Amino acid sequence: MKLEDLKSLSKEDIFGALGLESKRSKAGAMTTSLGLFAAGLVVGAVTALMFAPKTGNELREEVGNKLRSVTNRTGAQGSSKSQLEHETSSRRT
Repeated sequence: MKLEDLKSLSKEDIFGALGLESKRSKAGAMTTSLGLFAAGLVVGAVTALMFAPKTGNELREEVGNKLRSVTNRTGAQGSSKSQLEHETSSRRT
């Protein structure tokens, strides 16, 4: 083995030859944890909606009503509120 061959080895190559691994950073572990948490939230939300005892129209109407009541309490006004009202009223017909 030549000196040039040793210079081209990476840290992972050397650790692998010794049967070791490099330590994961805390940021990498945190990113993985947050990703799994987010995936769990999505799966839980989809499962809850699939097993809801209401029809899709009833569920959308209830969610829209609750969202409107929250935006009314906070005093939020704007295009998103009027757009939601338009979408909800068009679904009822």
